[in-house]
Amino acid sequence: MQKIYLLRHGQAGFDQADYDALSPTGRQQAWRLGRFFADNGISFTAQQIISGSMLRHRQTLQALWQGLNQQPVDLADPIDDRIEQNADWNEYDHHNVLAALNPEFANPQGLKAYLLQQADPSAAFAQTFSQAISKWTNSEPGNEYIESWEDFCARVKRGISAATEKPHNKLLVITSGGPISVLAQQLLGVPEKHFLNINWVLANCGVSRLLNGRNGLRLSSLNDYTAFDGTPELITYK
Repeated sequence: MQKIYLLRHGQAGFDQADYDALSPTGRQQAWRLGRFFADNGISFTAQQIISGSMLRHRQTLQALWQGLNQQPVDLADPIDDRIEQNADWNEYDHHNVLAALNPEFANPQGLKAYLLQQADPSAAFAQTFSQAISKWTNSEPGNEYIESWEDFCARVKRGISAATEKPHNKLLVITSGGPISVLAQQLLGVPEKHFLNINWVLANCGVSRLLNGRNGLRLSSLNDYTAFDGTPELITYK
């Protein structure tokens, strides 16, 4: 039986110019999760870890690795080059998905300007993002998106297929909410239109577990953030 831990990256600045970088909270989340693993007898060798290739994945890996080894957070340390990076675990391009709904949303500044004009910016964002995702998941492959919904799902499938072929009985995959949501949706038989309902509730540095055995791949747990029970200020969702 192979157990695969899927880890969503730590908090990044969704409305910032560079979303692909962890916030200080995000680094602390990853470090604390590493300590939680170590305190509970959960360990991984470098060969048992796969990381997406985005900066926020690598920074999550770095802080997590330091927590696992009971080292202080120090982002000046290089990432261990023995750890595999696989872009199949990268997030979808949310800027491109939003831009297909409205070209003014192609960058954070355009979206922020629109939201500030709304009576309830948080509700307006949720509605806008839901509309953008709905359009994306229902679109035909073409030139409107950098990566179609079908291509995104195929990429995630390729990533998990490669992971299940690893000889290790335990793996840690550092990824994003999108790939985790797709896998959960498919393994639970949830319709595609509910993809975002899963995505919304995934906590930063939340852990989902897959079991790969004689009956194939199964979802064992989803979005476990027990590591932060004692520090609720570290529970974030974007």
